[in-house]
Amino acid sequence: MPGSLTRTSPTSLRAWQRHALERLENWREGPFLISAAPGAGKTRPALELARDLLSRKTVRRVVVLCPTTPLTRQWAAAAAILGVQLQPDAAGPNPPRDFHGVAVTYARVAGDPGGWAAKVSPDTLVIVDEAHHLGEDLAWGTGFRRAFASVPRWLLLSGTPFRSDATPIPGVHYDGDGMAVPDVSYTNAQAVEDGVCRPVAFVTFDGTLSWRSGDDVIESSFETVLTAREASRRYRTAISTELPDGLPRILKEAHAKLSSLRADGHRDAG
Repeated sequence: MPGSLTRTSPTSLRAWQRHALERLENWREGPFLISAAPGAGKTRPALELARDLLSRKTVRRVVVLCPTTPLTRQWAAAAAILGVQLQPDAAGPNPPRDFHGVAVTYARVAGDPGGWAAKVSPDTLVIVDEAHHLGEDLAWGTGFRRAFASVPRWLLLSGTPFRSDATPIPGVHYDGDGMAVPDVSYTNAQAVEDGVCRPVAFVTFDGTLSWRSGDDVIESSFETVLTAREASRRYRTAISTELPDGLPRILKEAHAKLSSLRADGHRDAG
């Protein structure tokens, strides 16, 4: 049964991570989603699980998938601290001797999913970092599914287990309203209450946006209700760096506000 961290008194990072590990101890196969606030340390329980499964020979290989190459190196460095040796940016699922696994990008796997599928073994633990970068009908998502179809354990990690284009994420369970149902969750609200994260203020900007959809040009503000596809296009238009009154102006104003806060004595404002 999917569940969430039981709230008690102020909780440390290690408390919710222990909770995640307790849930993972009873996990045998199928996807498992950890949804935790950015900065909450999702990497730690994933690597502790990998170390435990490797020591008990429940799995013999670990494959960590990341959106970018620098992240593969970060995962390898974090894993080494716990005694798990990962080859970053590897060409395939089978690492050199004395390595326990590999850390690779989604793009590398999507470039040759058949080749990965032929080499990967069922006794592999697959850890999917930032799982929301996968989409079932998109190249990374379809490549991932094909490459690891024979692997019974997918550990999915995400601070935001949803996509702006509303495309389902492989391995994620959804409720009747289309919301992701994690097996373990640690929300932003909990992280703020526990002092792990600071409160975030969302300053909204609005205005009329226009974009081309097929042969039509659509104009809309964020007050208008649109289909999921057009809402995604509206969002992408809003964050385009090509609109001088859009994201560039917002970032300039944010920089000015941050500089002002720091000048007033709040030097660690961020």
